[in-house]
Amino acid sequence: MTNTLSTDYLADYLEKGLERAQHLLSLLQDERNVLSKNDSSALENITNSKEELAEAIQISTRQCRQYLQQAGFGDNSQSLSEYIKMCSEPFATKFEPMWHNLQSILKQCQEENRINGKLINSSQRRIKQALSILQGQPVDEDLYGSGGKSVTSSLGNSLTHA
Repeated sequence: MTNTLSTDYLADYLEKGLERAQHLLSLLQDERNVLSKNDSSALENITNSKEELAEAIQISTRQCRQYLQQAGFGDNSQSLSEYIKMCSEPFATKFEPMWHNLQSILKQCQEENRINGKLINSSQRRIKQALSILQGQPVDEDLYGSGGKSVTSSLGNSLTHA
């Protein structure tokens, strides 16, 4: 590929990547708000949007990796950084901050996703506990044992004992 074509491709990839990553971050932040409000219909809409966006990101990333391999580079983020450094000016100066910004936003997305996952797990645990209590079954609690590892303990809470 010619240098002009590769810089055009890279500019498009980074611009769309930034746009998608910012949209994903926004969706993850919306998801956290929806999780705190227990709004299942809004959560379903956000989940569908996240899945579509994740698929678009995966396709784009796969294409970029193929492009990097065809250009004689590896297929990881370090290879893209190396490729950007080899671009002529003013492209390298333009692409490097875009790439760093993209990586930063994706790290924020990972953190938001981790937090949302904890919220979902906590909610699921509360629902299971409530169901166990309503069904008169022992409530399983995750506690820490003497070795510092998580152990499950059955608590005898139920409405039948109340």
